[in-house]
Amino acid sequence: MHAYMRRRARAMGFSPSALTASRGTADQTLAKHLIAWELRLNFPAASNPQIARVLGYGDHTTVLYALRKMNALAAKGFPGFQHLLEGNRDD
Repeated sequence: MHAYMRRRARAMGFSPSALTASRGTADQTLAKHLIAWELRLNFPAASNPQIARVLGYGDHTTVLYALRKMNALAAKGFPGFQHLLEGNRDD
């Protein structure tokens, strides 16, 4: 999961350390939420606490929030996420 997170962070134009920091820009937060959602899809056996550790979240409840938010956005076609999704179709 760590390797996946690092690869996706770089593909989105962020350093992995920037995404695991406790504070970040709005784009970093969106990218972090998107990666949390991707980790849930690509690693279904991973627990929410495991995903939280990979992303530097304080605890698993932040993962739950990110997943709920991303599921709602996915249903709408990810408005506002195109800049993060472009060029990353092979992942």
